[in-house]
Amino acid sequence: MNDKETLKTFLGFTNRELAMLLEVEQSTMAKYGKGQRKLPKDATLLMSTMIKYMCEGAAASTIGMAEQHAQKQNILERLRKENEYQLETVERKIKAIEKRYNDNLKALQLVEFLSQNPELLKREEAIDLMRVINRRATKSLKTNGLGALLQLNITLEKLKLEKQLLDAEPES
Repeated sequence: MNDKETLKTFLGFTNRELAMLLEVEQSTMAKYGKGQRKLPKDATLLMSTMIKYMCEGAAASTIGMAEQHAQKQNILERLRKENEYQLETVERKIKAIEKRYNDNLKALQLVEFLSQNPELLKREEAIDLMRVINRRATKSLKTNGLGALLQLNITLEKLKLEKQLLDAEPES
């Protein structure tokens, strides 16, 4: 135990738990912690025994460690599966948006070509259809364009970094 460490943190108990264990009032423990009061003999004896155990024997104790390791492994496995699922989902979204983006660009290019060569369109309905296609493709590019791809690619990179962190976490 170092000078800055309190009995509470050294022993792992709350002030209330420590007071109850030593069979003293919480106010007595508070005053003892400030150096304003001594503990009764029985409390002092129990306290010194606990401190001695923590200094000498507790470091080798593995009480509860198997459960903690099992819990850590379960959480780690769940996080890895969730990360894998999110990676697959984002990759699918990127492919879908890239396809829509390219399809919309092609449609806009063709609309531009046909509007520059109106003699190729024989009916007035075809010109109206080109306007509709232009509006649809332009609207779609606003939601499925380079901005959406940028956001998804950033998310993908963050998920890849998270995967590296999860994979670097030791198993035990």
